[in-house]
Amino acid sequence: MATVSAEARPHQALGMQTPSSCYVTSPRPYPARVPEPEYGSALAVRKVRQRGVFTWQHENVFLSEVLEGERVGLLPIDERYYRVYFAAFPLARFDSYRLRIERLPKDEPAAD
Repeated sequence: MATVSAEARPHQALGMQTPSSCYVTSPRPYPARVPEPEYGSALAVRKVRQRGVFTWQHENVFLSEVLEGERVGLLPIDERYYRVYFAAFPLARFDSYRLRIERLPKDEPAAD
């Protein structure tokens, strides 16, 4: 079976133009490496290690394997709870007494 390239095959959704005739290079530069997120001094910073855990008071706390190798910030809400951030995005709430990650409560503001 012969394959037809995107340069030669017109598409109905493109008004019978080929994809290559519609492509425009983005004017924004794409960085070779995305910069590490920066966290303010009010946040405790932890690196997510293998199996998606970070360390809190010498104990492993599971957050997510998706964030393995990344740094997250923990912003104190009160003496027990912290809001977990990846860059500027709130992800979850951390219960430092039970060493558990919880969903952000609906009534809790997502950002300060």
